Amino acid sequence: MCRKTEESQDLVPTSDVLWRLIGDSGNLLETDDAAIQFASRTCSKASVFHWPLEFPLVFANGGFDCVLGNPPWEKAKVEDAKWFENRYPEVANAKTGAIRARMIKAMSEGRMSEEFLNMPPSADRSAAEKNLYNQYQSALHRAGTASNFCHLEEDQGGRFPLTGHGDTNLFAYFAELAITLQKTGGSVGMVLPAGIITDNATQAYSQYIFEGHVKSLYHFTNTEKLFPIDSRYTFLLMSLFDSEEFDCVFYAGELSNQVQSY
Repeated sequence: MCRKTEESQDLVPTSDVLWRLIGDSGNLLETDDAAIQFASRTCSKASVFHWPLEFPLVFANGGFDCVLGNPPWEKAKVEDAKWFENRYPEVANAKTGAIRARMIKAMSEGRMSEEFLNMPPSADRSAAEKNLYNQYQSALHRAGTASNFCHLEEDQGGRFPLTGHGDTNLFAYFAELAITLQKTGGSVGMVLPAGIITDNATQAYSQYIFEGHVKSLYHFTNTEKLFPIDSRYTFLLMSLFDSEEFDCVFYAGELSNQVQSY
């Protein structure tokens, strides 16, 4: 996920470079090596993780026998207050979003602490603010490009046809990823917010699992503090593998609540 600029535009690999690389590396052009190295550096910076490359023996056998997870329950975008919470608390704690936006604008010019914290001018502090602002812009760019990737249509190479819709939460992408990682006859077990089967953005996912791919669905409220999260949250313990019937319970307050089969 890099910015395509005049300096980098000739380094961005094209489909032709890819096909030469995987087809016959002997046909690589002199300019291809620079593009390949540029792609490698970009992937390292973005912490790209390619499952079949990391687990070649697993995927040679069709995938994982079992996939377990408790994915992050966060929006798939940069939320300013959260992003600055540990980096610059004064920005995160701004009284309003409008004030926070002005603080970030002043930060881009290295003047935030002077204008809003009444601190004396400092070249080092100004440079630090500009550097933090650049990190913030990079985070926005990464989130934007990731969102574009996750919202691609399936016929355009999109990997999330069931969850790549609307203002999706990260847990939804992980939920769909899990079912693509399992082998035929494999299983998935996940802890997820109830939104995975109730949100408009994940309607296609919930329709898919209820077409014979779910074995159990246990829905819990958090009134008994099963998890150290807001008691208003409700969540699911979900087991997926092909089955003609499934067990479920809704609005359970504890593990002993009665389970129904459908």
